Amino acid sequence: MNKRTHSEAIRVANLNYNIHSKSILEEISLSVPSHSFVGLIGPNGSGKTTLIRHIYRALPPPTKTVYVNGREIESISFREAAKSVTVMRQENNSEFSYSILEMVLMGRSPHKRLFEGDTGRDMEIAQNALDRVGMKQMASRRYASLSGGEKQRVLIARSLAQEADILLLDEPTNGLDPAGIQEMRALIHDMPDACGATVLISSHLLGEMEQIVSQVGIINHGQLLFEGPLAELQRHSRGNVVLRLLAPDRG
Repeated sequence: MNKRTHSEAIRVANLNYNIHSKSILEEISLSVPSHSFVGLIGPNGSGKTTLIRHIYRALPPPTKTVYVNGREIESISFREAAKSVTVMRQENNSEFSYSILEMVLMGRSPHKRLFEGDTGRDMEIAQNALDRVGMKQMASRRYASLSGGEKQRVLIARSLAQEADILLLDEPTNGLDPAGIQEMRALIHDMPDACGATVLISSHLLGEMEQIVSQVGIINHGQLLFEGPLAELQRHSRGNVVLRLLAPDRG
């Protein structure tokens, strides 16, 4: 991993996002400390994925609203940004024709020149990532043949192979059965310590995140309702926050 010394891995400052006349994100400000494990919690349609998409620039943020390791995201090239930020998107149902190993090697792209092939070092990093998620022995299998939980493991391995400082996990347990959720939770629990990375994970399940994160941001209707240590949420705010989360979604 590329090591940084800045105290904030991610900072979002007064981010707004509208589609036509509909407000999707309203004055979102969020701080993710370096080497922390932060959960972004909210019901479906609350704005979690939209916020994460701004952080990795799938949706270009307005200037001076998203900062990565202390730098304005718009001042960083896409290739350089990909060396700092990796994302596991919600794509486990895609029918890729690649092998598992080929999928993971895609994570090495930011470290290559145009048309540069895979090196021995790339292969070693990819194999180590697969080993970490328990998929090394299946490296030659087709990605499309895997179960939902296995696909999620491969996508995490691809993110690990990217060797970025910041790992964004967008609903990594979405669509998994209870056993798959338990396996995924165990896999990602030790990521900050094992990989030296900052992790921001989104979920609509507060109880699921309580078991693995130290800090949370609670989002609903495009507004950040709470940001801080999980212990503070549990002591002072949980009842009111959860009641507000049960309000009807925006859609």
